[in-house]
Amino acid sequence: MTTNITDEAKDAFQALVSGEYDSFAIFSCFYDGEPTSVIVNVTRDGDEFCIDPLFVHLTESMQLKLTNHAGLAPGEAYGQLEINYEVQDGEGVAR
Repeated sequence: MTTNITDEAKDAFQALVSGEYDSFAIFSCFYDGEPTSVIVNVTRDGDEFCIDPLFVHLTESMQLKLTNHAGLAPGEAYGQLEINYEVQDGEGVAR
């Protein structure tokens, strides 16, 4: 099965949920000019801080359309499962 989930994304997710690291932070930023936040990994390189973005928070202005690798939405792909997701008041809501 093909996936868009890279080994780097898997490693970042596992590190985040493991609770073994204290180098994660929520960082205020902009994505395509829109205000949002991102979960980042903060490390040091000498006197410098390195901030690596891991996961971006979806905002109301961001459009999200889930599809499989054939370009079909979950309801189209399986005929019974339909996922509708939107962001309301800064929270992801299934509808």
